[in-house]
Formats: sequence, C-alpha cells, structure tokens
Amino acid sequence: MNRVPGIIKMYFQDKQSWMLIPWLWILLPSFAVNWLIALLTHSDVGLYTGGLASLYLSTAAIGMLIVRETFPFAIGFSARRSEYFLGTLLVVLLFCTGSAVLLLLLSLIEHSLIRGWGVNLHFFSVPYVSDGPWPGQFWISFVLLVHLYSLGLMLASVYQRFRRNGLLILGVIALVTIALTFFALTSWIGWGGIIAWFAQHTAVDLASWLALPALLYIAISYLLLRKATI
Repeated sequence: MNRVPGIIKMYFQDKQSWMLIPWLWILLPSFAVNWLIALLTHSDVGLYTGGLASLYLSTAAIGMLIVRETFPFAIGFSARRSEYFLGTLLVVLLFCTGSAVLLLLLSLIEHSLIRGWGVNLHFFSVPYVSDGPWPGQFWISFVLLVHLYSLGLMLASVYQRFRRNGLLILGVIALVTIALTFFALTSWIGWGGIIAWFAQHTAVDLASWLALPALLYIAISYLLLRKATI
C-alpha cells in the first residue's frame, strides 16, 4: 500500500508547527518591529531592512526539526523510508511554492500598491533581488527556500543516521572546506575578482546556482534516511 498520501496528511495535521511558525511567529513580528522603527524614524531615503532573512533562516531550522519529529512516528506506523522521504519532499516543495508566491505578492504590494507600507519601509521589495520580472522574483525566493529547507533536511538526516558524532564530523569537514575554498579564491582571484564575478550575474543567475547543491542535499538526505534507525 502506498503511504505517501498518509505522510502528506500527517504534515498537514500539524501544519501550525512547521508551516505557520515561519510566517506568523517569526516573519510577522519582524515586519511589525521594522514597520514601527520606520514610523518613528521618518527616513526620507526609506528603511532598508534585512528582516526578511528571518523567514529563510527559520526555514532551515524547521527543515532540521521535521525529521526528528516525524521520522520515528512515520516509520513506527510501517511507512517505508522511501514513502516517508517522497511525502516529505512533496510537502516541502508545496510549502516553498506557496511561500514564494506570498513573498512575490507582498513585494508587489509594497512596491506598487501600498508604497513602503505608508512609512517608506522596504521589507519585501529588496533592491537587486526585486528588480527583475515577476517570474524571476518568484524563482529567487523559491530556490532560496528549497535550498535552505533541503540543507536543514540533510543535517537532520545526518543526525538521524550517525547521531551527534556525525554532525560534529560534518561540521569540521564543512569548516575546513570553506576555509580552504576562501583561501584558494583570495589567493588566485582576489576579492576584487570575486566581487566582479558576482556583479556580472543577476540575482536569478545566482539563485539558479543554488539549485545544484539543493539537489545534492536532497539526494544525500534520501541515502541517509534509507539506512537511518529510529
């Protein structure tokens, strides 16, 4: 029996814990605080805030939590690991798609309908990211959300398979890899060349590159969860 629909139903029964928290408990308070600051400061150039990053960071955190909360439960009810993973992936893609649509709509409202939310606040409409056409803006948000969600999912899968020691080893490997990469780039290209490379690409181009590691995270997560214990 295919239990993928049951896995999807399982997530939607507890949608408040992992779907609504990023929006209602994290992003909305961040927006309210920044709106109040913009109201009190009355800046002529507008208040440009990084509060939107709270949504993306919380997405990665929830990606780590959902495996711990749902994997033992689903496997305990005789769901196959492949069914659990497919159901989880479909729900993640649905959440990221819906969130990207909402971010696009809020950006358009902020930029065109209620300009700056009446206080010259730039929260959802971010320069460089929101400069392109609507499909591009949707794609940027969607890929960022999928990337961070799949990163959290991979970290949770590492823990589920190898527990704490696995995360510690992965952390050391990641730090060494990042340090060596930065050393190589700065030695061979220099910061000027790195900045020039980024300047030559649009936000859509850069976001598209993030789709590649996201696919890698998803593949690693699947392989780890196939062997994970509960």
